[in-house]
Amino acid sequence: MLKMEIELDSKIIDKLGYNSEKLFEFLPTLFEKAGFIKEKAENGYFLYRGPGLNTDLAYMGIVANGLVEQDWVKMSCKKWFLLTDRGSKDGSFYIEGDWIESYKKYGRW
Repeated sequence: MLKMEIELDSKIIDKLGYNSEKLFEFLPTLFEKAGFIKEKAENGYFLYRGPGLNTDLAYMGIVANGLVEQDWVKMSCKKWFLLTDRGSKDGSFYIEGDWIESYKKYGRW
């Protein structure tokens, strides 16, 4: 199973001239339209998991590729991880990848 964890700084978003409250209300609808299940969404912290389908990674990539195009995401993002429980004997999740580092590597950050 896969999860996406992202944390955004509301103060930076607001300083950039955006309304962080409205953006934080919008982001859950984006994840949920992609089929993700909310585990936590509060104060700029979002944790969503895929429904356990073979397409989970593809849909996470679609959401991530859309978000990385937004300057307010790049300027306010504190952390952004892909988590998995693949190979975990006790079902615990661990960091599979860092979206920020991946986008930096390919010149998209």
